[in-house]
Amino acid sequence: MNIKTIIERLKQAGYTIELEIGDLYDFVTVTGQNVIGGFCSPHDPNSVGASYSYLNGKIAIDHVDCFDKWSKCPLILPLPTNDGQMDYLLSQLKFWDSNDGLEASRNYEYEKWVDDYPKTLQV
Repeated sequence: MNIKTIIERLKQAGYTIELEIGDLYDFVTVTGQNVIGGFCSPHDPNSVGASYSYLNGKIAIDHVDCFDKWSKCPLILPLPTNDGQMDYLLSQLKFWDSNDGLEASRNYEYEKWVDDYPKTLQV
């Protein structure tokens, strides 16, 4: 799944997208429905000007009321590579938008944080 497809699926789900095209990578900001996040197109992490490791080929999301830095986002997933992973990502966005997601982020309930796809969705 390419960046353009991910952006389109997020837009279709009602999220606002801002795309910044760069020389080394593209950066996408995701907002709306009580979440804020971002992701970068995959690039060499050793390059001068590389993005944060939390965003390089990954998407980081938090409830808008809790966000303060990328490393503290309770949802940090590799960019989806198939429809199943994209659907899972969208379901996670809905959770982190909810009151339960807000409380899990606010109270650092690490057992609810997500950093990988379920085994059944991994390629």
